[in-house]
Amino acid sequence: MNGKRGSVRRCCACRVPVVNARGQPVLDDDGNPRLRFLGSSCPHLAKRGHGSWGFDVDLPPLPEGPRRRRVRKRGFRTRQDAVAAMESLVTAAARDSAGPGMTTGEFLTQWMREKSAGVEPTTARAYECHLRLHILPVLAEVPLSDLRPRHIADMFEAIERRNAEIRAERERIDEARAAHSTWKALHGRRPGHPRSGAPPPPVAEPAVPRRTPQQPLRVVGPATRLRIRATLRSALSDAVRQLLIPVNWAALVHLPSVPRPIPTLWTAARSAAWRESGERPGPVMVWTPEQTGRFLDASADDWLYALWHLMTFSGLRRGEAIGLRWSSVDLDLGTLEITRQIVQLGYQPHEKAPKRHSERTVVLDTRTTCALADHRDRMAKAAISSPHPWPRLDLVFVREDGLPLHPQYVSHRFETLMASADLPPIRLQDLRHEAATLTLAGGADLKVVQALLGHSTITVTADTYTSVLPDLARAAAESAAGLVPLRRYPPRREDGSPSRTP
Repeated sequence: MNGKRGSVRRCCACRVPVVNARGQPVLDDDGNPRLRFLGSSCPHLAKRGHGSWGFDVDLPPLPEGPRRRRVRKRGFRTRQDAVAAMESLVTAAARDSAGPGMTTGEFLTQWMREKSAGVEPTTARAYECHLRLHILPVLAEVPLSDLRPRHIADMFEAIERRNAEIRAERERIDEARAAHSTWKALHGRRPGHPRSGAPPPPVAEPAVPRRTPQQPLRVVGPATRLRIRATLRSALSDAVRQLLIPVNWAALVHLPSVPRPIPTLWTAARSAAWRESGERPGPVMVWTPEQTGRFLDASADDWLYALWHLMTFSGLRRGEAIGLRWSSVDLDLGTLEITRQIVQLGYQPHEKAPKRHSERTVVLDTRTTCALADHRDRMAKAAISSPHPWPRLDLVFVREDGLPLHPQYVSHRFETLMASADLPPIRLQDLRHEAATLTLAGGADLKVVQALLGHSTITVTADTYTSVLPDLARAAAESAAGLVPLRRYPPRREDGSPSRTP
């Protein structure tokens, strides 16, 4: 067993003479040959019962005092005995090193202070939220030396109990709001101001519950639970490297994996079912080409039309589109460079560089290039006619007064335009899936889609876009089946009908 804490190996006490470079024995002061132990290099170790097992391990320093020296022990009958003795010694030394007063909360707080200096602000914020909301409320008082997987499992059970409370609170609020809406429909919009001709209210207006800003109503989903475990696992990995704990206990806690969501197409049947029940068929939905055209036509007069057009056909993320600068756009060549993005830290916008694999060059089609050119001319006219001078930001997409866009406003504006077009709902980030689906339908392969979206590997692209437009899938199925000649089912005619009825 080899590792960072120590090593376990078999050895013996056999000795052989020490020789010099010429092969002559080396003598001691009394003239006797010097001997050395063969240890783990003894050729007789293959024989059963020869030698014994031992370990070498570096122990952590005590809270006060010099660093401990390397400990070496031999004479164990089996390898399992040596491993058990080494693990026991390391566990005891870790407990002494951590000290009786060092809790998991103290270690995690110190880890967070040191970690924040070397990671992105968005990553540091995610770490801080995971610790403050989920990890520390359960594990803060547990001594670091006593931490075990059962404590971490208790933390996730507490998250599930909180999820159940949040769901119950949501149902209560929804029922109260429904009762309030029914009351207003019968008796008027405000108490004391009944609708003309409406019967007097038999009961008082039901109150609408309001939650306080400190009351979270967001359920922690499976993907978030995996990220919480990843944060704790990263912290405990540092504790293992510092020899404060023998094992990364977070790595031993099992959580169900979360499959990557597959985009689902808004077919006519699914749209009709949604209008009747109000339930979406899946978490990730994409429009058909006809529905996409309806949305773009309905938003043609919107100030941000070029933004919707660009995201639909180029697959840019929201932050990449908002952070795009004119200096990165070449309308003559029809290309743009993705080098910056604007993300949110809480509610505050924050500009940062994208991940390395997301830095890419996007080739634009002619219509998208024309949309960006028209948008540039529109911005120039707005800047001239504005009573106040526009700030010099070089951003492609700004507000109508020239100030930067807030990411949340862009999402809200998209939802407003989608509702006014009377289309089935999708999320703004689903326009990336829309771009990938349209690109695949246009005949491009997965490698082109990977480069378009900035995925790290083609596996991510293939796992996400296994389903495509029905017409494209049907054409592929017909092409595959047409390769095999059959007398019973002859090939179809050009109009798609069979040449004869089977």
